[in-house]
Amino acid sequence: MNIKIEGDALIVRVPLDALATATELCPALDDLAFDDYGKPREIKVTDHKVWAGEVLCELTAEREDGTNLLDRAFDRAIRNAVDAGARGISITGII
Repeated sequence: MNIKIEGDALIVRVPLDALATATELCPALDDLAFDDYGKPREIKVTDHKVWAGEVLCELTAEREDGTNLLDRAFDRAIRNAVDAGARGISITGII
């Protein structure tokens, strides 16, 4: 994954190979890693472009309040940056 500022935009670039690797090693899939008999299951992305499209749909799927996973990730990152004392922001009476 590569995240950088390019001109006046924050660019997030995820190569499809990196997404496949992240999927295959994803801790959120640990509960699916073994069958009912304890035999390991292989988690393998078989079509990188199709899988990327599916993940994109989930990233941009809106909840009832109009937000999506990316909105919530940015909200969390913004709060973490503020809590860490990041520069470039002013909050009246606080920082």
